[in-house]
Order: sequence, then C-alpha cells, then structure tokens
Amino acid sequence: MKTEERGPTEKPLGGRPPEGAGAQQEGQREVASKNAAAGETVPLPILATKLHRPPVAPDILPRARLLEQLNEGRQRPLTLISAPAGYGKSTLASRWQEACDGLGIWVSLDEDDNDLRSFLAYLLAAVQAAVPNSCHKTQALLDAPNLPPGLVLTRYLLNDLDQIDEPFILVLDDYHHIHERAVHDVLAALLDHPPRAMHLVLLTRRDPPLPISTLRARAQMTEIGAQQLRFTVAETVAFLQGILKVSVSARLAMVGSCNAGSTERTSVKLLRGTFIISPTIPSAAIAPLSISTISSIFCFFHGQDHKPHRPAPGLKPGLVSNFRAG
Repeated sequence: MKTEERGPTEKPLGGRPPEGAGAQQEGQREVASKNAAAGETVPLPILATKLHRPPVAPDILPRARLLEQLNEGRQRPLTLISAPAGYGKSTLASRWQEACDGLGIWVSLDEDDNDLRSFLAYLLAAVQAAVPNSCHKTQALLDAPNLPPGLVLTRYLLNDLDQIDEPFILVLDDYHHIHERAVHDVLAALLDHPPRAMHLVLLTRRDPPLPISTLRARAQMTEIGAQQLRFTVAETVAFLQGILKVSVSARLAMVGSCNAGSTERTSVKLLRGTFIISPTIPSAAIAPLSISTISSIFCFFHGQDHKPHRPAPGLKPGLVSNFRAG
C-alpha cells in the first residue's frame, strides 16, 4: 500500500507526532530552562492584528456632522472621543481615518499594554508599518536590556516622530485600559510638544488623566462625547428606514427624545405604540420586531445601557447586529 510522503515537521494522520519531535521539544525546553536560569526572558512578539484599523461595513449609517467636526479639528494636536461601550467610537474613527488623506496608524490597546516597553513597542511597530525606516533611535533604546528613564525615551520619540514629513493620524483605541503613569506621561509630552505631522486620536470610555483642561483652554483639542454620538432625529429616521425599508416619520424618531428619563419597559411601550399608530408603516414591517429588538433600538439611540436579549424566533439575525452607528 502506497503511503503519502510527509516532511520531517509535518504531523502524521491519526495525531501521532513526527519522528524526532520528542527530542526537538525536549531541546526547546532545555533552551528555555537555561534562559530562565540565566534570568533571560523571551519577549512576546507583536500581535499584528492589534495594528489593523477595524473595517467599516458599507451599510453603516454615515455620520456626516461628526465627520465634519473631526475634519475641522484635524489641525489640532488631539481628538478625544469619550463615551461608554457601544456608542460607535471605533467605527467613527475608522470611517474618518479611511476618508482622510495622509497616513493612518492604528493601535488597539489592552491591559497588557500597561507597561511602558510594551506600549512603546506597539506604538513603534504601528508607526514603522506605515513609515518604514523610521524611529530608529527610539527603537534602539527600546531594544536595550534596560530602558532609559522615561524622559529620555520621550525626547527621542518626539524627535523621531517629528522627522516624519507626511501628515498622519495616530489612533489609540481602548485607551481606558491604560492606567500606567509612565505611559500617560509619554502622551502628555507628545501633546505638550506635538510633532508637526501628527494628529493623535484617543478612543476611551472615560477621560484619561492627561492635561485635558489645559488643552481645552488652548483650543488644542476636539472633543466628541456620548451626547454628540447619539443619533439625531434625522439619523434615527434614516436608520429605521434602512431597517424597515419603508418611510418613517420624524414623530416616530422623536418618541424616545420626549421620554429620555422613562424606564426601558415604558420606552418599549411608547415606541411600539408609535409603530402601531403610524399609518406609514405596514404591519408586515413591524411583525419581525421583538420587544428586545425595539428595546435595543431605543436604548442605542438614546444612550441607555442595554443588555442584549436573545432575538425572538424568526427575527433576522442581521437586524440586531446592525444596531451600530457609523
């Protein structure tokens, strides 16, 4: 019987390890053991997916008024987009960065970046992916066994970034994960002496411990918060018409605005009541909308916290997943 030929590192069928794999693994363990005994640590590789700008679906509602506000503030050093989860911060920033001229640089942060070396490693990797052969001096300092003082690192980073001629937008997503003072100090220095070509965008669930008041007083930042991210009546009409595929009146879109302080159950009843009395919406369009769906729509439009429920039987899966603003 003819057997299929395999390379020395391929795993045979049946889950059995290739010949010599045990010895190879044992050798790797021995090297790791020696490194650990010598006090050496193997640095984690850069996770490339954290440097990718989130794609924007073509059917996401455009937010022209917010994009215009972002464009107007591009010459300032900082844009701060601060709001709770689910308000469309990342979607808005991604859409804007995609539409802008110049370079777009993106870093998605997490708890593991609460370390100056890790934070700067991702920052430099993102910059160097967009601008090859940049930030050499800062990279050399970062590759040293012992980091120099934060002030020294920051000065080199500022000078390296200032050597970039092409305008670029640097987005730091989920900055609320960062609580390391040394990282905040680096960003504060970048904003105090901003590189000529850089525009920094921070996406966060709460305002960061940076000199925000000073930047406001100097008119050096653009702010977009939860209130601005909420749908206007016109955006609500456009969104609902996209879901229902029928004409929706402004009266329907305004129903939550008049009852912003009402409970979720009352809001659902009000919204359903408006659907029922609206002659422009046929019953066939209302039928697929469960209470949880209507609740999701209302709470998203008007900034209330909402825990998603299981969609009702027969509800189109895409309906609930499309409750995100652009």
